[in-house]
Amino acid sequence: MTVAAKNRMELAMGIAIDSSPQYTLPPHLLTTPALSFSLTHQQTVTVAAKNRMELAMGIAIGSSTQIALLVIPSLTLAGWALGQDMTLEFPPIEVSV
Repeated sequence: MTVAAKNRMELAMGIAIDSSPQYTLPPHLLTTPALSFSLTHQQTVTVAAKNRMELAMGIAIGSSTQIALLVIPSLTLAGWALGQDMTLEFPPIEVSV
């Protein structure tokens, strides 16, 4: 399983680096979240395949909560600092999906 996650991460990182050569970010800023997401997703699928749906839902909800409580507000604050118009007002279609 770890080899599969590593291969997926390397593929995603290669695509991200090749498609945006104008950005000069250190690779670990992209690899750490990518690996974390990949492993979380893999663990959720593995647990769901073993018919442990409560644990699978707990992992999925925990991951969603991390995004909702940390990443979105952090990006909003970064946008304000950079002078970009970013708010936490989402259209109804984005909230419902």
